[in-house]
Amino acid sequence: MVTGCAAEESPPSGGQQVVLALAEDADQAGAEAQYDMLRDGDVTRSEYAQALDQMAACWLELGVQMSEPYVNPVDGIQFMYDVSAVGPTAPDVEGSQEECRTANLSFVEQAFVGSTEPVMDPRLQSAVVQCVGERGLRVTGDEVNLRELVDAVGEAEAGEVTGCLDSVIREVFPDIGPYGVSY
Repeated sequence: MVTGCAAEESPPSGGQQVVLALAEDADQAGAEAQYDMLRDGDVTRSEYAQALDQMAACWLELGVQMSEPYVNPVDGIQFMYDVSAVGPTAPDVEGSQEECRTANLSFVEQAFVGSTEPVMDPRLQSAVVQCVGERGLRVTGDEVNLRELVDAVGEAEAGEVTGCLDSVIREVFPDIGPYGVSY
């Protein structure tokens, strides 16, 4: 007697569920390129960068230029950039910029951020840990992101942690442009 079993398909993980839901949203919004990037339930940094490049090209057609993007050292996830006008801009440039963002980036960015664990740049993490310690707060030094640092000192001291971050980030990254802080 021969017996066998078929491999059961496991349900998508939490991160995959987020990505698949956003794929459906992208499909419904007519954002085909984003749908194609998300429909497999996974999104890579390369796909995120590609979507960002597509948005930047759309913005450039509006007379808006994006600086060279860089990964936010606070979370190691989001791309950060500056924006400037180059020549005359479209009459409703802000509305048009948002249309470019929705058509080219927003679903992929939400999927990448929602399915990627934040990890602070090690140099920045070390400087924040030192600052927090100098303020008399205790952390282990093993915390890898802002949420873990806040959890270590307690929510009541969150302002001390973000204050340290703000005070040391330009020492560690002197040429940094905008950066995002969330936990």
